Amino acid sequence: MGGLQRWQKYALLYDISVLPQFRKMGFGAEILSFLINQARQFNSPIIFYDTEAGNAAEKLGLKLGFKPEFKRQLYTK
Repeated sequence: MGGLQRWQKYALLYDISVLPQFRKMGFGAEILSFLINQARQFNSPIIFYDTEAGNAAEKLGLKLGFKPEFKRQLYTK
């Protein structure tokens, strides 16, 4: 599963996830690659990839060429 959101000329990829029984089979890379290609078809000059630090989705993003730009904090009440 994964999401693609467009805002003006930018694309945001998020919520890349694979069920535990299907992990380590390349499905995450296929999902993220598909979303990257979709963003390119929209002519997005910049593609953002939103994920938590230190998890498999972050490692996948790094493997596919994404570079950390900034970290954000989440506040709860």
